[in-house]
Amino acid sequence: MWRQINNSIEKLTGVPEIAGEILSKSKRIGLFAYRRKEKIVTDLVDRTALTGMRSLIDRTKDADANIGKLGKGFQFIEVVYPETYIWK
Repeated sequence: MWRQINNSIEKLTGVPEIAGEILSKSKRIGLFAYRRKEKIVTDLVDRTALTGMRSLIDRTKDADANIGKLGKGFQFIEVVYPETYIWK
């Protein structure tokens, strides 16, 4: 998810008309919000993939605030339902 948001930022800021608008903002947020499914992971492949995804997420954000750095001055913020993100 972090990589997808970062790739989108790079593509959008590659278009001069869009880049001017995006980069003129003083606060830039790449928000990823989702609902976690309560599923018991039993298959070894699924467990390995899940563990790998979690370690990648943990490396790209601050553990306490669910915030990490993206390109072009964006902050990556992860919100898990039922939490909400308050835009400031």
